[in-house]
Amino acid sequence: MNLRRWCSLCLAVLLGCASPLWAATSFQYTLPGTPITFADSAQSPTYTFTLSALGNGAGQYSARADKGTGAQPSLWQLSCHLQLTGTNVVAAALELYIAHWDSAGANSDGALRTTTTSLATDKRRNLKLVGLLIVDQTSTNVTMSTNIANIYIPGRYFSLAIWNGTSLPLKTDTAVHGCAMTPMPNQMQ
Repeated sequence: MNLRRWCSLCLAVLLGCASPLWAATSFQYTLPGTPITFADSAQSPTYTFTLSALGNGAGQYSARADKGTGAQPSLWQLSCHLQLTGTNVVAAALELYIAHWDSAGANSDGALRTTTTSLATDKRRNLKLVGLLIVDQTSTNVTMSTNIANIYIPGRYFSLAIWNGTSLPLKTDTAVHGCAMTPMPNQMQ
């Protein structure tokens, strides 16, 4: 066996034995950021979202949120809490939507405005349904909540929207309804 073949064989054996040492495990974790809040102005939210007394068969959308310039998380978790007034109908639902905006913040899904206002029924067709808050009890004026993870929002601007399909109005109270959006960026280890 010549020296070149012998050196190649030794190197192959050495690399074959050492490769598990180089293949260190790398984990990917989620590092939740600071939530931004959407609620009636009485709660001093990050963005206004007028929900008090929202009637059945009606919708509302929030003020336009701005994630800021530069690199921003694209995965978010939505957490909403609401109360209905009247005898709740179990399995009725409130629909939760996201409206994406273009990069300049000038045009949105459904051509929404930048401030909170009512949501026309057919505007929902152009929004992104992200989940439902399903009524799970018959008691009135009791907080119900839902958490929806992995909402993809790649752009800088977005708005939340809600459609009430429960047959009851939301409680007339500016302190009990709201949503929070928490950025969920990945962190490499």
